[in-house]
Amino acid sequence: MQMEDTTLKAFKYRLSPTKAQVAVLETTLILCQQLYNGMLGATCSRI
Repeated sequence: MQMEDTTLKAFKYRLSPTKAQVAVLETTLILCQQLYNGMLGATCSRI
């Protein structure tokens, strides 16, 4: 399959989360940020 035969599509969605969902999403994103930064720090400290 060559690239000329491939059709790429993109979709945009507008989200309207409730206040409770916003709180859960913010908590999840903060935890992901802390985990990423912690792993990045551990990787950089070994170099």
